[in-house]
Amino acid sequence: MSDWKLVQTKKQDELYNLAKYVGGTTDLSKNYPKVVDLLVKHWEAYRIKG
Repeated sequence: MSDWKLVQTKKQDELYNLAKYVGGTTDLSKNYPKVVDLLVKHWEAYRIKG
């Protein structure tokens, strides 16, 4: 999971693969919806625990 970066905006969740696209300019969220769901779940769990 360390190669992925999730960016949450008011409009949508964006997903970037930093290993392939170092600058993080290509949103891959539509190509990898399961990765987005997993990262959102991990983020929510982290936020709850503090």
